[in-house]
Amino acid sequence: MVQHFLVVHRGVGGDDGLYYTCAVWNSYSMPLQWCPRKAMSRSTNAGPALALFKNKIWCVYVTTDGYLRCTTWPQNGTAWSADTAVKDSSGNNARANNRTPALVTDGTTLYLIHVGLGTNQIYSCTTTDGATWVINTKVSNCSTEAGVGGVVFNGTPYIVFPSDIDTDNLYTSAYYNGSWISSSSPSTDNQPKSCSTPALQVFNGTLYMAHRGESNNESIWTCTLKGGGPGGSLLLASTDTEGQNRSADGPALVATSWGRLWCLHRSNGNDDSADLYGALWTGSSWMNDVRIPDEQTFYEPALLNIDSHVYKICCGSGP
Repeated sequence: MVQHFLVVHRGVGGDDGLYYTCAVWNSYSMPLQWCPRKAMSRSTNAGPALALFKNKIWCVYVTTDGYLRCTTWPQNGTAWSADTAVKDSSGNNARANNRTPALVTDGTTLYLIHVGLGTNQIYSCTTTDGATWVINTKVSNCSTEAGVGGVVFNGTPYIVFPSDIDTDNLYTSAYYNGSWISSSSPSTDNQPKSCSTPALQVFNGTLYMAHRGESNNESIWTCTLKGGGPGGSLLLASTDTEGQNRSADGPALVATSWGRLWCLHRSNGNDDSADLYGALWTGSSWMNDVRIPDEQTFYEPALLNIDSHVYKICCGSGP
């Protein structure tokens, strides 16, 4: 079965442009084809975020002057839309630091979780129609010097982030009963640690997390999480395990329909390289990395599984 995966990422060094490409893949090999990379004519100093909502691909990014902006690709569309601001009904704009945001949906609401401008405080913005937002909802007791990983699991939005108070320890919060709960640690033993944005993905009914290690540890660590923590937060469900794959920044995760997880990440910083690499999950560990041709970034990439018959953004897409 052929699948298509959309990748959006920032450029390298002084190139603050956003770019997009697609991987055309089947179940028997690594990507069969990479579409030519295309510029989005937008600038950022952080990683972007992707989601499917209201029959559109949504891409959210932080502008170089600290505004949150959205662009969409509709069903059977041919280009990204003009940018729209993340702002409330009074015209107030959401502002953000240069940290990678999270973008998740439960089907009726789109949640954008980001780090506020000039602060480490995490905030949430929500929309139900894709036009007007409720902005600057403070996520209680949640702050980070990195970005935010997000997911909807069993109908509940969750976030995971490296704490700026309990240095590099990963903490979690959930949108529960109409509000964000105070942050908590998913474990008191084998505490997951990272200095970068973690990646979360539901796969075969289980919530997986992949993350870079703490401080100078560039290994990609992997574990599973479960609900049932304080106030409805996440708990560690398996040992956080160090893998052979290495990354200078946080990874991205996506589930395939043929029973594998795919991890996309920047190269090991010791190689002084911004090349992107991908690895498949065997069920217990990551396979050897495979370099993605002609794709480079200094930030976390965004990765999304799309139906190319509906979203004709990929080369070779359509009936």
